[in-house]
Amino acid sequence: MDQQALALWGSEVELPSRGVPYGTKLPGGTVTVAPMTTLEEKILAASNPQTAIECLNMLIARCVPTLKDADLAPGDLVSGDRFFALMAIRAVTFGVAYQFQITCEACNLRLKQSINVPDDFEILHLPDDFVEPFEVQLPMSKAVLGLRLLRGTDEVAVAKHLDHVYKKLDRAALGDPAFTYRVMRQVQFIRNADTGGQLDVGTKDFEDKCIKFLDALHANDMRAIRQALADNDCGPDTEVECAPCPKCRHINVLPMPYSVEFFRPGSERRRS
Repeated sequence: MDQQALALWGSEVELPSRGVPYGTKLPGGTVTVAPMTTLEEKILAASNPQTAIECLNMLIARCVPTLKDADLAPGDLVSGDRFFALMAIRAVTFGVAYQFQITCEACNLRLKQSINVPDDFEILHLPDDFVEPFEVQLPMSKAVLGLRLLRGTDEVAVAKHLDHVYKKLDRAALGDPAFTYRVMRQVQFIRNADTGGQLDVGTKDFEDKCIKFLDALHANDMRAIRQALADNDCGPDTEVECAPCPKCRHINVLPMPYSVEFFRPGSERRRS
């Protein structure tokens, strides 16, 4: 195992949320991270687009044993903590260096890049006084929304929703069916500025009414919601600035690429 990874991570890491969204279950947000074994590799090897989230949940559950002691399931974690935990598992298992290939957006040259996980990422943390739901007043409708961070269970719900929609309708006729559904999963209440009425999560037909409300919003209102969610988020900023292209010197900036190599790096043939 890479000694740099061991020195960086040890056996404990602090999650980006600092445990704040979990009440008293995970004070300080410190968890123990264990390296993968061959059994975890077998679980990931069986993964496909339909079972990917389930396999990652199993990986987190097996390699972050603190969660079981805290009575937290992998799906209870906010998305930023989940991604950070996966980075930590990868780092203590295979080391911090992660290599991947990209195509230069300026000259189309195929490039091999390398980044260090997590050193090359900015990690956003939640403040100690963070509370959910956090509120945002929309600039156009003047409605007030209570929002919360996305959880692993929400990611599963979004995936199931997309699968359901695609089975019922022609994909070519759709916009992005997850666009407002994902936001709806984070809405806890809608307070109408005109009537003073409030729609709360858990009430009858909340999902349908909330999606209808979101779809009818002025675009500036939706932008305010997205900004509020971004301002209150935590976890690794996944934007990667790559080394200059050796051919054209263009600096490519892109979301962190994922491939099977992230959790199953291949072996390189040794040359004499």
